[in-house]
Amino acid sequence: MSARVWIQIHRRLASISLGNKPLILLSFIFILHSLDSRGYTLIRNRIQLVGNGSCEVFRRLRSDACDILETALKAVDPEQAIYNALRLSDETLLFEGGSVDLSEIKRVFVIGGGKAGGLMAKAVEALLGDRIESGVVNVLEGTENAVSLKYIELNGAHHPVPSESGVKGVKRMLEITKGLGEDDLVITLISGGGSALMPYPAEEVSLDDLQVITGRLLRAGATINELNAVRKHLSAFKGGQLARHCSPARMVSLILSDVIGDPLDIIASGPTAPDSSSFGDAKCVLEKYDLWDDTSENIKARISGGVKGNVPDTPKKDDPVFSKVSNILIANNAIAAGAANAKAVELGYDSLVLSTFIEGEARLVGEILSGIAKEIITRDRPLSKPAALIIG
Repeated sequence: MSARVWIQIHRRLASISLGNKPLILLSFIFILHSLDSRGYTLIRNRIQLVGNGSCEVFRRLRSDACDILETALKAVDPEQAIYNALRLSDETLLFEGGSVDLSEIKRVFVIGGGKAGGLMAKAVEALLGDRIESGVVNVLEGTENAVSLKYIELNGAHHPVPSESGVKGVKRMLEITKGLGEDDLVITLISGGGSALMPYPAEEVSLDDLQVITGRLLRAGATINELNAVRKHLSAFKGGQLARHCSPARMVSLILSDVIGDPLDIIASGPTAPDSSSFGDAKCVLEKYDLWDDTSENIKARISGGVKGNVPDTPKKDDPVFSKVSNILIANNAIAAGAANAKAVELGYDSLVLSTFIEGEARLVGEILSGIAKEIITRDRPLSKPAALIIG
């Protein structure tokens, strides 16, 4: 196994005993890094986490917490998510909200990018086999050999700061999908990290420009929405521009969300989705973080030109290029939290998904959660003991 899922559980699993009556508050933060070649998930330090319990009761509670976490991760396994989203019935490819008659399709291309791209590509190739003409998917550098594929090339690229290898992969995607017709099908695989892994600077902008401004926005604490508003307007690929490039071909985009609220134009900077942001928004972000005045002249020229209407904006929701695009959300935070909640109930806990919209400094969020834990301990609200509190 060349790559794995790790979960880093910060500080400790909160397990508390009042007299001889145990209770548990399962409040956790985890980081999903990658998947092994078979799609299995692992809590790398599970034995240590469970063994650190001071008594048998606490060790059981810690084991339950790990079971809940693993269930959440398996619910959003990228390979299985593809199988859940796509189904082949004779010559018809079925998916939520539509279908494609493959007997009427001349060529099938698979492109995209993201940290889960390898397993997503594996599942699509297993479903469609030699129907695939060719494909290129950008993945995190070092994971491109994690799965073996015949028709789809996995291209390693850098994250979170874009690299030349990422540009190379996107250029290849655009080359194989150039001049498509109405009888062509493009399947796009989008997952977390896709925006950095699929860089393609607009003509006036250099890769160095992108690298510098991305790094500066990250250090300034820009949100993913703000970062991607800028990225989309410095790109010839993001913000629905891939859909524009592939038109008039049929496009099915399979999206694994890593963004709170699942805005399709923000996940991987929405290469196949209508863009809700503008050049004006991009400029406002740079001004907000005091980056506008000393950003590169290339970036200022492009964004200023866009604000003045001299540079075409990204395609919006009324653009006809989207009439043949199906954007399908196949896995997200809410699915993971729901699975965790179901597992907690199965294990006998009074369980609640508190929210799947939690954002902020981990230390500050932790302080709020500790207050909720005290409320459960002393007053049995909003849950009765034993309790499992799920946040995402």
